[in-house]
Amino acid sequence: MRTLNPLAHARSRAKILDAARQVFAGQGYHAASMNDVARKAGLAKAAVYHYFPGKHALLDALHQDLWAEAAARLAAAPRPRSLRQGLRYIGGEYLAHFQEKRNSEMMRIAFNVSVVEPELLRLSSGTIMPRLEDLMVGLLLPVFPKGSSPKRILLHLMPFIGALFHYLFVVQQTCGPDRVPATAEEYLDRLVEIFSALPKEKKTRSKDPS
Repeated sequence: MRTLNPLAHARSRAKILDAARQVFAGQGYHAASMNDVARKAGLAKAAVYHYFPGKHALLDALHQDLWAEAAARLAAAPRPRSLRQGLRYIGGEYLAHFQEKRNSEMMRIAFNVSVVEPELLRLSSGTIMPRLEDLMVGLLLPVFPKGSSPKRILLHLMPFIGALFHYLFVVQQTCGPDRVPATAEEYLDRLVEIFSALPKEKKTRSKDPS
């Protein structure tokens, strides 16, 4: 009986996913076929189907790998001494992650999929995104005021992440390298300065005893 070599299996899987990412980013997920992926990987279509039953499985695996890598980096983050330091770390990791070509290609695929079939993207991100949110909240929890709820921390953090997303995938893409108003580092420094100031707690008005 033939014994499967785990290392060879992992290499073949990675080769197929690398080809799928390039094909989906270049042609668009819905326009690409399993034949296109097999051709790019230099494999027979049957070999691709041996690892993945279809395009959805390829997309799901690509998405899971993308966010699992981000989760691993967050899990290894040093404990911050201040909110400013925590935001600086999260923001720096976010920018570094998506400035890598393969990860920016994944975001291009996500844009393409979300326009035509948003539910498909939600299915691919539904398992890993809560894990990422928990990691970010856990990282910042010690530097928020005592008693802060995870929900409050997440509500403070999401606009910060959204602003980084806007810079990478809207500002840089529409302005071009010579017209971007700030470097990534300058933009991050400004965001950290803004979001390091915590919103004041609302004071509850005491009822007039009279």
